[in-house]
Amino acid sequence: MRRQRIIVAVFVLVVAGCNKKPPVDKVTYVADDDPQMYAAMEKARSSVNKFVAALRSPKPGQSGFAVKMAFTDSNGTKHMWLSPVSYDGKSFHGTVNNEPEKVKSVTIGQKVSVEPSKISATAAGKEK
Repeated sequence: MRRQRIIVAVFVLVVAGCNKKPPVDKVTYVADDDPQMYAAMEKARSSVNKFVAALRSPKPGQSGFAVKMAFTDSNGTKHMWLSPVSYDGKSFHGTVNNEPEKVKSVTIGQKVSVEPSKISATAAGKEK
């Protein structure tokens, strides 16, 4: 295996969809070939159009939009939230909103972009 572990922040959020706030980030270690992890990422990617529609036209009181992406370097992989986030029709743009544990190629507060096909989760705060 190229990577022994994938560091994931509460991937259960992915399954829940885009009506949740980003959770307090807890590090979870998941095997590279974990079927639940890959199913959750696929669900986020397949529902990205719904997320983009909500991002572009939030309902009253809806805020806290974020996407999660993987960062990989020689130290491993860490999935981290980008928030606030915007979308230009091709890529999401946002600010890294987690403190990297092992990954040293990115820092909290760094501005990054990610294509929808590379996201691992989406989140949005509930309407008030």
